[in-house]
Amino acid sequence: MRSKKTTGESLSALDRFYAGPLAMVGATGCYVASDTTMKLATAGLPLYETLALRGVFATACGVLLVFVTGQVRAIPGLIDRWVLTRNALELAAVICYIDALVNLPIANVIAILQITPLVVLLGARIAFKERLGAAPMVCILLGFTGAVMIAHPTGEGLSSYALLAIGTAFLGGVRDIVGRMVPVRIAGLVVALGASIIVLIGTAAMHLIIERTVVPSLKQVSLLSGSGFFLFSGHYLLYSAYKSGPIAVVAPLYYLVALWAIFAGALFFRTVPDALAIAGMVLVVLTGAAIIVFDPKHKGKRSARVD
Repeated sequence: MRSKKTTGESLSALDRFYAGPLAMVGATGCYVASDTTMKLATAGLPLYETLALRGVFATACGVLLVFVTGQVRAIPGLIDRWVLTRNALELAAVICYIDALVNLPIANVIAILQITPLVVLLGARIAFKERLGAAPMVCILLGFTGAVMIAHPTGEGLSSYALLAIGTAFLGGVRDIVGRMVPVRIAGLVVALGASIIVLIGTAAMHLIIERTVVPSLKQVSLLSGSGFFLFSGHYLLYSAYKSGPIAVVAPLYYLVALWAIFAGALFFRTVPDALAIAGMVLVVLTGAAIIVFDPKHKGKRSARVD
């Protein structure tokens, strides 16, 4: 008969197992929500100005949360070398993504970005010597297939700008690997705040260099404030996902971005998915469920809870 302490430890371990995948599900949803509300606000606004305004609200949200949660003393963590490196990679990925998006069909960009989990898994294998069994790799490939089915890109618009999209995927993957190296003592809210600040600085600089400022309407400001909140939430949850969960389980769930994008498009922009996209959605969902249900660590913790 197991003691209450042992049972509690098993439940705690199971909760920790679920924390990473659930954070990734939330992160992908928040990023799509942020991009959706930003797109609703972009009419008449220059692109980098829009990103900078979103960054202002994301940073304000981060500062408020750091103060409310009493983590002001953790702010010096912003200049930790691993935090700075991670967030510099975030900025580089954002700039590559925007340039690719302006010059390529969005479906092509989304499809190319699906190599990010592969970069993360291979990076974990190299940096942390993590074992990658056949099952995670199969799930990654199935998830990749499903995401490409959702985006179903064409050859139209493919050019050297595709290298920028590939660069975005690579930089995003390296960012998430570097995030695992951030010391545990540095709060996730501080890391997310650092990401918001550095992206704000970078996009504001790009705006001042290449764009002319346009005064936004009250509606646009309201939408961008919501977009900023979702962006900060996405930063925090993405960092938390890779920090708390097994990479082999968390990384493939990145493919949910394509799924949420389909839902957002149908709900706000009346873009109805075709049969191929629906099949891709089903494949992504089933792959995500299989990753969690059939992970050996999860099965061990689940049996421990039942005993």
